[in-house]
Amino acid sequence: MISAIAADISYPLPTRKDKENAKRPYSNTGERSTVHERQRVGEAQISTEKAQIAFIDFLTIVFPARDIFRFDKYLDLEDFAQAIDHYFLSNINLSYNADTKGGRNGYKHHWKIEYKAKDKLPIEVGFFCFGGNNDTICITLTGSACKTIGQEGFAFIRDFIEELKGHITRIDLAHDCLYGEVNLSQVREWYDAGTFRSSSRGKYPNCQFIDDCGSGKGCTLYVGSRESGKYFRAYEKGKQLGDSSSDWVRLELELHNKKRGIPYEILDKISEYLSGAYQCLEYLHSEQSRILTEQKSEQITFEHLEHYCKQAYGRFVEVMLQVYDGCPDVVVEQLRRDDALPQRLIPASIPIRE
Repeated sequence: MISAIAADISYPLPTRKDKENAKRPYSNTGERSTVHERQRVGEAQISTEKAQIAFIDFLTIVFPARDIFRFDKYLDLEDFAQAIDHYFLSNINLSYNADTKGGRNGYKHHWKIEYKAKDKLPIEVGFFCFGGNNDTICITLTGSACKTIGQEGFAFIRDFIEELKGHITRIDLAHDCLYGEVNLSQVREWYDAGTFRSSSRGKYPNCQFIDDCGSGKGCTLYVGSRESGKYFRAYEKGKQLGDSSSDWVRLELELHNKKRGIPYEILDKISEYLSGAYQCLEYLHSEQSRILTEQKSEQITFEHLEHYCKQAYGRFVEVMLQVYDGCPDVVVEQLRRDDALPQRLIPASIPIRE
């Protein structure tokens, strides 16, 4: 076994609420204490979540391994991954792929993070790394993971990294204009008017426009740079997903901690931080539901796959009908598979026919 980090995980991490309302001691046996079962999200917070005009679409956190593990014993890599699963991933309804991968993001080892819906194959939604970088642990959650864990999951993550004095090293905040409320021409006008500058006398940040040249795959406008730690993009999300006639545009802010500290409260005040990032985003005040975004994405997903299935195999289906005497039942039986849904197909996007 490859020795990684030290063992004896002595207690589950307390939350801020646990500290305020402690009624029993934390377990020191390595088992999860009942205190750790969260009751934080009530009706008021659920209402707040529905009213958010922005959502988190990517997150990377880094925290020191020494605050979870003591260095008087050693864990092999399998034990380490199980500990991360026990103390972090299982609390946000995620799991991991036990196969250890090679290096990533400057670390020696990494594992894939997965989400598994009931009766479905697991899908990759992130990764976590260990080995190097001053004995830290890095966890990255993609947009799919962020959508899955919800506001309660982010409340847990805030408590977790705040207790360990960890850092948010990257976070993406997004707002969807599902019906063309904003288009890329308007965003370009915002840039020309100077509303992306830090002050009225500040210099214009870098700007780049990527044109799809009429292909219908979607254009993108970038403002700023990753090197500066503040990077904005507006892109035609609906077209990116395959609907060439869609008006859906996503406005997205990517923040890194290179030249700024990213506060923990950004996990709670998503909308405030996005609308306060630039003068042009101050208009973001209307209610937006993440559910609408998911429904729009699901609709495009099914229609997109149906369209390209016809484009790719429609002619061959005609040939098969000739081979099998024009019997569509035989053709369908020859082509169908019942072992799994296509990975890109969201089950909820499948229309129900009477």
